[in-house]
Amino acid sequence: MTSSTRSATEDRTEIEAVDVAAMRDLGNVLCVVAHPDDESLFAGLTIAALTRAELSCTVAAVSHGELRLVPFASRGPGRFLPRRLREQYCSTIEAEFTLACLRLGAIGTILGFPDLPVVSEEAQSRLVRLVSRLLDHEKPDLLLTHGSSGEYGHAMHVAVHVAVRRAIRASVGAYRTWTFGAQPPSIDAKWFNRRDQATHCVTGDGLLGAKKAAISAYRSSSDTHRRIYGDDPATKLGIEYWARMR
Repeated sequence: MTSSTRSATEDRTEIEAVDVAAMRDLGNVLCVVAHPDDESLFAGLTIAALTRAELSCTVAAVSHGELRLVPFASRGPGRFLPRRLREQYCSTIEAEFTLACLRLGAIGTILGFPDLPVVSEEAQSRLVRLVSRLLDHEKPDLLLTHGSSGEYGHAMHVAVHVAVRRAIRASVGAYRTWTFGAQPPSIDAKWFNRRDQATHCVTGDGLLGAKKAAISAYRSSSDTHRRIYGDDPATKLGIEYWARMR
């Protein structure tokens, strides 16, 4: 088996495993993601571990992820979904997101920012302001978000990472921030952020069931999940590697 075909659980590294029990003194956790399902795929184990340690966790999805309804070849500025189709999709994804967060022990909120194929500087600035207001409101003790490469280069994932970074720099507060999908030393997979070297990880011991349950809440996205991660996404992503944002 080559390194490119290994799952996260098939190659445990010497990266430090997080002792979540030692983090009980934290007050609240905020996870900021681009779309509903990102929290379950990339941070489900971690969120479940934190909430089982009786920490309060809020998941904020920036957008509904409505762009997934548009064929890739048709995406571009000025292309919009029919209103009825978008409303039907948003209703479905809101219910799935709420259920996924519930299964992880978290509270979910969708901020309603548009899901963009290309993020202009003007849109990026609006996103920074949105995240800044969110941080001012939540004042998290631990902040979780996307990696610098957007995992597999996703424009909205990158935009959320940039927005969080800029919002933190503009804030008067200091935030302990972890970015998911960090690159471990001995595994090669397309969803790792190659510029973010993993510093710690959360393993699936006793938590994989919660992650599977959360991912399974997204019935409307199950085909996409299987296409990207295989028949068992939770096991494929069965160790969550994190980097500390500096």
